[in-house]
Amino acid sequence: MNVSLHEGIPVSIMEAMSFGIPVVATDAGATREIVNATNGLLLPVNFDQNDLLKFIDNGSSYIEKRHAAYETWRNKYNSQINYMQLVQKLKEL
Repeated sequence: MNVSLHEGIPVSIMEAMSFGIPVVATDAGATREIVNATNGLLLPVNFDQNDLLKFIDNGSSYIEKRHAAYETWRNKYNSQINYMQLVQKLKEL
C-alpha cells in the first residue's frame, strides 16, 4: 500500500509487483502509469476508507491481480529487458 500525496514513479511499487504483489496506491504523480484495476487499486489522493472496499469487491480474484501485477512489472519495468532494449536502440543511432 502506497498512500503518497506526491509521487514520481514509485520504485517501491515496481518492486512489489516484481514479486506478484497487487498494489493499492493513491493517484499521485505517475502512479497511474503502474497501478490500475487489473493489477491493484488506484485510489484518489484524498480517498475515503470505504474506497478500500473496492479492492475486495471489484470482481477480480486475488490470484488474477497477482498475475497482472507481475506481468505489469515484467512488461514495463524489468531492468534486464529495459537495459537490453536501451543498448539496442543506442547501437542503432
